[in-house]
Amino acid sequence: MGGNGDFAGLISRQDRQLSDAVDCIPRKDPVTRENFEEYCRRFRKAFVDADAHHVGEFPTATRLLAMKRPDTFVCANGKNKGNLAKALNFAPTTLSLANYWDRIIVPIQSSPWYNVPHPSGGDGELWDYRVAMLDTLYYDEDA
Repeated sequence: MGGNGDFAGLISRQDRQLSDAVDCIPRKDPVTRENFEEYCRRFRKAFVDADAHHVGEFPTATRLLAMKRPDTFVCANGKNKGNLAKALNFAPTTLSLANYWDRIIVPIQSSPWYNVPHPSGGDGELWDYRVAMLDTLYYDEDA
């Protein structure tokens, strides 16, 4: 995330607004669209209030989301956006933080593999990270 110096600055200052944004996403309960929208509102506000030159968009915002809830979110960025778009049936140039929920979360949560009951045993831990792991499946080094 070094490419976004404003984000790095917020992190190094332990910006409370950015932390409050992440806190909008529950740790265990299902994440609702309302949780996500409030996160986005506060995420953007943290940059605006810090008088940042570059306001974080979906690559930065979704990285934080995937770290907090890897069972729900995948980090979307330039290296995986094209393949995610193809798999989820949207034009890659149209992805934004404003439509991330509809373009990525809704189709994922409608998928049969997402709705399989939590497995017991050793596979359960992997299952908990199943959405974030899509990054490794769709990552394209040459993108």
